[in-house]
Amino acid sequence: KQWYQRRVRGFKQFLSTLSVDKDDPAITEQAPNPSTDLDCYIDIEKFKIAKGKPAARDELAISIKQNYFTKKYFFGAASPAPRNAQIGILGGSGHTMPHRPPSPSILEAQKYVLLRLTNKWLKKYRSTEEFQRRQNRSGSALQRKGRSN
Repeated sequence: KQWYQRRVRGFKQFLSTLSVDKDDPAITEQAPNPSTDLDCYIDIEKFKIAKGKPAARDELAISIKQNYFTKKYFFGAASPAPRNAQIGILGGSGHTMPHRPPSPSILEAQKYVLLRLTNKWLKKYRSTEEFQRRQNRSGSALQRKGRSN
């Protein structure tokens, strides 16, 4: 668990150093910070873990709606989802999100957040010198451990 937390912390620090890509025509001044994608993904994971705890799950769903199902993030120009997917998650054109979003909508939204995390932000993170240096250190430690066996 500590290994996972260190990795997430390193990735989150990297995301917080990024500026929004102003050359992307879909991005506006109101574009979310890149770390919002990671925060959204983690909050939806917490929602999934709360299965079997209806009160906690409802509270998390409402929080997800308030923090991420907004025009500044998921339903805006800088959304991780294409417009047709946004409409589908809302339940159709002209619909509004209920106070407590349906679970399938939350889980569907997470797919698009994960796609942007992996295809855009994780790709950039893996190309940094810091990540490469850390990988080389980890690989060296594993190689030394393998030789001692």
